[in-house]
Amino acid sequence: MRARRNEVEYRSSEAPAVTPEEVAGDLAKVEALIELAEKAIPNMPRY
Repeated sequence: MRARRNEVEYRSSEAPAVTPEEVAGDLAKVEALIELAEKAIPNMPRY
């Protein structure tokens, strides 16, 4: 996911466009990351 994000943010003329299928395929991963962050953030100490 990180490599693809990099391709999208720093586009070259050779990079393929992001498709709705790619977004749909990664949606579950993103939701899992958000859920993990919601659990972790309250337990993190303040700096």
